[in-house]
Amino acid sequence: LKNLYPLWKDIRSQRKYLRSVEKRKKEEGLISAFLYEFEQNIMEHMPHELVKLILTEFCVNYFQQTEESKSDKDIQLESTLIQYMDKYEITLVRYNTT
Repeated sequence: LKNLYPLWKDIRSQRKYLRSVEKRKKEEGLISAFLYEFEQNIMEHMPHELVKLILTEFCVNYFQQTEESKSDKDIQLESTLIQYMDKYEITLVRYNTT
């Protein structure tokens, strides 16, 4: 049982972290939650190319959403997201699928 305590403690810590991320996403919006994690845990701690890849993947998924599915808070923060895209030289091509 003594060996299980560190595992339990780690699992508990991960669950608390995930709950805090979900709470931030619900209260402040998807972009705010992403940017918080991006600025705190990704930008300064990972290689430039990996940071660029993570940001690109998020932006591709975010901008594929319909306008109706985006929250007002997300729409307000789009300009900040676009500034990061400019900083990391990310361009997204939109294809018209009609």
